Amino acid sequence: MAFEVKQSKPRMRKVTDIYNEVWEQYSLKPNDSHKSFYGKAHVIQKGNVKVLRSYDTDVAEIENGKAKVFVLYSATTTRHIKAFLQQNGFKAESSKQIMADYGVKE
Repeated sequence: MAFEVKQSKPRMRKVTDIYNEVWEQYSLKPNDSHKSFYGKAHVIQKGNVKVLRSYDTDVAEIENGKAKVFVLYSATTTRHIKAFLQQNGFKAESSKQIMADYGVKE
């Protein structure tokens, strides 16, 4: 899905997808000792769908309680995905485990 910024707010933004549906967007918070991901990881949400965007790339989603991970590009993107999954109640221990449990097979 392609998204564009529709309206800005301090912590929550409205974005629209290619079908002009409005989604909420917020910055992902780290689960470790880091203060933030410095604007590099965002969650875009509408209803029961959450999409994790890391460095302007959609890398994971949760829909109807089911997680999907599309790709692990880097150590930082993996940290984003681990935080996203753990904050939503999913097991996320290692890259291997994440891709085995939630990886999308093409």
